[in-house]
Amino acid sequence: MKSYTVRMHGKNDLRVYGTATVGTKGQIVIPSDAREELGLAPGEKVVIVGSPQKGFVGIMREPVFTQFLDKMRHHLKNGMENLNRISLSTHGRGDDKFDKK
Repeated sequence: MKSYTVRMHGKNDLRVYGTATVGTKGQIVIPSDAREELGLAPGEKVVIVGSPQKGFVGIMREPVFTQFLDKMRHHLKNGMENLNRISLSTHGRGDDKFDKK
């Protein structure tokens, strides 16, 4: 199958490289043009991601996935700190709907 570039948000950052068949042992072969263009080497660790509801399956390099999780942890931590600051700044002023009895 020929590979296709999909335009997203004005960037050519998503490619469709073809199809792969899941074998009897659950293995797939990543098309050679994908391996070459993406620089995937034998033995490299990847993470399989997906959404059962949407039928999506994807593959990410393990270090990229780890960076993604680290960024998510950072954003969640900052978000919780901001919520705590807001809660502390409104506590006792009478405008905190959760404080009313």
